[in-house]
Amino acid sequence: MDNTSFEPMDVDVSASSTALMDVSYDESQVSSVEVKEKKPTPAYSVKVYHLVKKTDKNSYNKSHFVVSLIVIISLSIFTYQFLNINCSGELDSHYLKEKLYKRVYGQYTAVTDIVNAIDNESRTKILFFYGGTGVGKTYTISLLLESKWNYTNVYHYTMPSFVSTFTTELMIGLTMCNTAVFVVDDLIPADLIHIKSHITEIVQKNNEMNKKIIVIMVFNCDNSDGDYIRKCDAAFYKEIENSFNNVNAFKQYVKFEELSEQHLKKCIEDELGERLDAVRFKNILQNFNVSVDGCKGVNKKIKMLSSL
Repeated sequence: MDNTSFEPMDVDVSASSTALMDVSYDESQVSSVEVKEKKPTPAYSVKVYHLVKKTDKNSYNKSHFVVSLIVIISLSIFTYQFLNINCSGELDSHYLKEKLYKRVYGQYTAVTDIVNAIDNESRTKILFFYGGTGVGKTYTISLLLESKWNYTNVYHYTMPSFVSTFTTELMIGLTMCNTAVFVVDDLIPADLIHIKSHITEIVQKNNEMNKKIIVIMVFNCDNSDGDYIRKCDAAFYKEIENSFNNVNAFKQYVKFEELSEQHLKKCIEDELGERLDAVRFKNILQNFNVSVDGCKGVNKKIKMLSSL
């Protein structure tokens, strides 16, 4: 080492410095200098990153709230229905027999079949109503359920809503009551393929619970010789019978016959609330086609004629 002396060196006096110092060296203070070999700095360095997934607490809270709300609403609906269960008793065949014979015109055989089916001791019954337009099928349903529409164990569907909305999961009336009445209206032969599985499901559930149920399906066909939908003949009956042959239930096939002009006259008199003489009835009859419409539309047509 040479004898060159070190010049004084000022130390950083900035705010980050811990003390103010003035350091100088002379030969007497320096005995040796240790030189450490520096390791070469690599040309590149590898940085390791840790990906930390942050939970969006707001999103979680919203999802939790929505789920909780759905659960609360579902429980509320179930509780409301449970607390408001109103079970109707079985159909009274004695009372219905008198009412049906008196108010359903031209369908003595059909009414007899219905009453006998209601009296049958089987716990699961399926009634097939079929016939032309305006012959009394839906009207008969309205008489059967005249005082029962608001009961929990009475169900009434029309096509096509039946196929799209039906489920046995929420049939509280069927589950909680001892009996039930289930009606599907406005059916045509082509609907057989769509409703078979649903009706079978109802029957199976009822048999498992050992309850009493009457299922009524109402089919529209053509009583005349025309090609309105499908003629109500033996082939039509056989098609329905074959479709439900393997369903475990008592079955009654109820055919509604074509109405006559005298039956139509009674429908009109009921609407007017008075008897018609031959001349007046003949004038009114010009506005109806009993072979096509039966008694259907009597209410609207009589109101229209009365306003003229």
